Amino acid sequence: MRPSKGSLFIGLLWSFLYLPNTVAQQNTSPVPKPPVTLKQLKQSISELDRLEWMTLSFNKKLLADQSIQRIRKAVEGRTTLILHPLQRFINFDTKSLNAHPFFHLEMCVPAPKMDWETRFRWRDYFNSGGTLFLDACPVSKISGDEKNLYRSWKDWGRMIFPGTGWSPLNRKHALSFSFYLLEKRMLLGREGSPFSILEHDGRVILLHNQSRRWSWHTLKSKPVTAKLNPPNVEIHLRLFINLLMLLFTGDYKQDQLHLPTILLRRR
Repeated sequence: MRPSKGSLFIGLLWSFLYLPNTVAQQNTSPVPKPPVTLKQLKQSISELDRLEWMTLSFNKKLLADQSIQRIRKAVEGRTTLILHPLQRFINFDTKSLNAHPFFHLEMCVPAPKMDWETRFRWRDYFNSGGTLFLDACPVSKISGDEKNLYRSWKDWGRMIFPGTGWSPLNRKHALSFSFYLLEKRMLLGREGSPFSILEHDGRVILLHNQSRRWSWHTLKSKPVTAKLNPPNVEIHLRLFINLLMLLFTGDYKQDQLHLPTILLRRR
């Protein structure tokens, strides 16, 4: 029995409409996406994921946020760290210490008395992975004898964990090579190293800087760039890049967090 003309027409129509779509579906392969650049990765990071420079203050009226755009661009131009463009201020007696992994404090007044509540509040913070940077005070803000001020804060740090002690920063410590290898002149002043560290359970919990020359305040006033800077400015920038690396990522040479940057530089 021969098929009718109508059935032949339907068969041809089915072949015309269905078979090309079937072949197309079978042959369709995903178009490879272009590789994501380091710049695109940085832009995709939300504001809440950026590292913040938080400064503790004893002033009842906190300072307004301050721009750190030059430092931010210099750091981001050399590393994969992403910094918030503003330095923010928070009261020293804040109850939300654990909301931030790192605090900066300018030693412009003597250290407060260490009561039990304060001791255990800071113990909890350090035990949860926090770090405090005690920095030299700008000359316009200092109140009292400078050496006694700085000594009071070292005593304050020791009282948090009795039995611990400060040690001068040296080239064997991770801070001196966490990203850059610091120069000897960075580590040595007229009275030895201006930086001291206090460690607990093998981790830096307190960093103490008694040199205004290497302070955060001084760095902010310098015209730092991602390109090579004048020698003193360059060393100063490298110190704080090392500090940020140590505080937020550890030793990049071990965890290789900065492999994309290294590969881009080798192209």
